[in-house]
Amino acid sequence: RYKLPQWFRSGICYETAYEKQGRGEVLRLMFAVDYHKLLNANDIRLTGNVWSLGFEAELFELAFVRVGSNIYPWESLLGEKDKMYFRYGAGLSLSASSFGWDSPLRLVLDYAFVALNNKVLFYSRQDHISAISFVLQVTQ
Repeated sequence: RYKLPQWFRSGICYETAYEKQGRGEVLRLMFAVDYHKLLNANDIRLTGNVWSLGFEAELFELAFVRVGSNIYPWESLLGEKDKMYFRYGAGLSLSASSFGWDSPLRLVLDYAFVALNNKVLFYSRQDHISAISFVLQVTQ
């Protein structure tokens, strides 16, 4: 049985955008800090404070890049104890109207790179995970 709540999570985000007259949003920047803690853990090794940091920049509502990191208080596949491991990502957001189509569709292509802890993966030479996603959105 698990006691509730399982997690306590709190975070703060700051976002700012720069606009150019007649062109709309040119640059959007976002910075986020997140804290979470596993409550009522069955395994004492999984207690502790987890901190996350992240930054994202979006250019012309078309291309975006991001970088982030987590600091875990335990050894896991995603990182060594109390050591910062970075994650990276990039993507494109293509609206149908940018191709001259009168449609509310938007295609979002996204790539993420996550470094892995080699000490946990002793049986594998893989040191990262790459993820690619394709999302078709209907916008208003």
